[in-house]
Amino acid sequence: MVNTNGHESHVIYSEITKQPYIDERRQAYVFSSGDAAEIFCKRVPRTCVKKAKCSVIDVMSECYAAGARTLIEHKGYKETQQTLEEKALRRRYYNPDLSADTARYIHTHKDDYLKIMRECRFIVPVKIRNHPEVSVEYATVILQGLPYMYLVFTDLEEYGKWEKQVPGWHPLEVGSDGLQRIGRKHGFFLNPCGSKIIISGKMLETINEEEEGEGEDTT
Repeated sequence: MVNTNGHESHVIYSEITKQPYIDERRQAYVFSSGDAAEIFCKRVPRTCVKKAKCSVIDVMSECYAAGARTLIEHKGYKETQQTLEEKALRRRYYNPDLSADTARYIHTHKDDYLKIMRECRFIVPVKIRNHPEVSVEYATVILQGLPYMYLVFTDLEEYGKWEKQVPGWHPLEVGSDGLQRIGRKHGFFLNPCGSKIIISGKMLETINEEEEGEGEDTT
């Protein structure tokens, strides 16, 4: 698989998410040849090549964190596939389903990927205040020409990039229903140090939209 002896590998990255590119089948791609990697990027919009001089476990961990289930390596004319399993990777907080759904929505604009976010977990920054009474404050951001939005992150790596610049907050994991209660009509700004995606109130409704027949009384 990917080089472990310090030789360069060429990983396909998303120009939008700033993470390894994930296709709709949740596959990530790495090439031994930079030229072959560039050819791949010409076929797939908004992708680029990033040289990786690191161990196999680091490459696999980054791809898994970005949402990949399979890492495909092209070495010359040979293609190999490696199933990614968390137990074999670097120990960290992974949230691959949300990362994958976010990346696939960004690259395809298919609402299907919003709808399956309903089963995902999200990270929001909070401050707990005890005086004069217990209350929770959620971090917000104002973008030019837009009303304020709340901040949300796919995982602790993305959260950490922001928290270094704005200390004093704490990460809270919430489900999609909690996300809708917090965001309501204001929406969210996702991964401000990465993909920088706006999740509008309408998108939140799509995420929490019940499937046909769900919740109906069948008795």
